[in-house]
Amino acid sequence: MVTCTPQAQVCGLISFVLLVGLAIFGLSRVSYYEYGFEKSLTSSVISTDEVYEPGLHYVGQLKTFATFPKTKQILRLNELSCWSKAQSGEGGDDNDAAGVALLIDMDLLYQLRKDRLEQMFRQYGFDPEAYVKSIATEEVKNNAVLFTADQFLEERQTIESQIFNAVKAKVLETAHVEVVALRLQTVEFPAQFYERKLMAAIQNQLNMIEDYQQESNLVRYNTTVLEAEVYNQASKIQRDADSQSRLIRDKASINATKILEDARRESFYDLVDSLQFTSEAHIARLDYMLKLEQKVGSTKYINFNRLPDAKQIPDSV
Repeated sequence: MVTCTPQAQVCGLISFVLLVGLAIFGLSRVSYYEYGFEKSLTSSVISTDEVYEPGLHYVGQLKTFATFPKTKQILRLNELSCWSKAQSGEGGDDNDAAGVALLIDMDLLYQLRKDRLEQMFRQYGFDPEAYVKSIATEEVKNNAVLFTADQFLEERQTIESQIFNAVKAKVLETAHVEVVALRLQTVEFPAQFYERKLMAAIQNQLNMIEDYQQESNLVRYNTTVLEAEVYNQASKIQRDADSQSRLIRDKASINATKILEDARRESFYDLVDSLQFTSEAHIARLDYMLKLEQKVGSTKYINFNRLPDAKQIPDSV
């Protein structure tokens, strides 16, 4: 059995402590919201051979991590001076021949990519934001000129989408950073543009008023014509009805007169037969007396019971 002297035991303990201390001092941490490259504490040289994820890593003594943000970063671009695309009739003067001057505020959300971190660091170091801002500003200006001022008012979502795609592609290609989102905030136009739009809106309202007045006049005219047509039709129906009623009354009166005359004639000839009148003169006198009796206010009447025999009545009196 091998025995160690107290001195050897102390030396062994000291060696173990030193090894543990060296191992502990060789550990470095990358926070959960960061990426990391190895960095020498003595020479400040940064190794880009490996991108370290969040966690505790052993990199050796006198080494640490150069860290980069892993989370999304927001970049605000305020009052970017841009020009819109020219359009026919915009402004109506030579000052607007090249479009309208715009001031654009926008928010941009970007994120460092692990697979592009080495290229980004070699070109732009620890802070690529200034380069991202420069590239985004240039792309916004290049794409703003593709749209007219009216399109900025009416097709904002389409413009925002195109600018986002252009900025995303250019920033990833040049700065090796991924643009996650882009939002147009405020788009300001020159005072003359607002004035022109106001005047155009007023003119549109005046045109609408004029169109409404013309339409109302046409409706009134058509209503008057229709009213006259209805009135004429009603008058025609009334005249036709009056004519029909007069015709019916006249026919009824004629028929009634005819019936009365027929009845009178039949009764007269029955009376003539009963009186045995054969002479035309006797028949004429009888007819005259009967008509005289029917006159209004007449007090004369014929007593047929006391008439003599027809043979005893002379033809002339």
